[in-house]
Order: sequence, then structure tokens, then C-alpha cells
Amino acid sequence: MISLIRFQLMALAEQRSISYHTTNNFRSSEHANRLIKKSFVYFVNMLQEEELIREEAIFIDGIKLKT
Repeated sequence: MISLIRFQLMALAEQRSISYHTTNNFRSSEHANRLIKKSFVYFVNMLQEEELIREEAIFIDGIKLKT
């Protein structure tokens, strides 16, 4: 699983190797936090507009995952 994630990150970084510190700095940055939250809102809105989900079906469970 970790190698798949690393491969996906390398694809986003134009095949450059990404260090653990770079990934961790991005994850913990306030900019990334805002970007991820906005992306989630846009994605949910798009799904609602396409009538793929209903508003009452959306919830956040608060689970935190460690990498």
C-alpha cells in the first residue's frame, strides 16, 4: 500500500523522488488543510448536482489516520 501511495505522489511530482519530510510538511501545512477541505466541498457539491448523492447522506466521522 505504501509503495502505491509513493508511486502516485511521484506521478504528481513529475517522476521526481519525494522525501518523507516533504510529504509530512505538506500534510501538516495550513495551506494543504484548506485546500483539502475546499476540494471536499467542491466534490460533494458536484455529486449533489449530478444527483449521485443526497445531502442527508453526507457526514464526517472524525477518524484520524496515521501514515
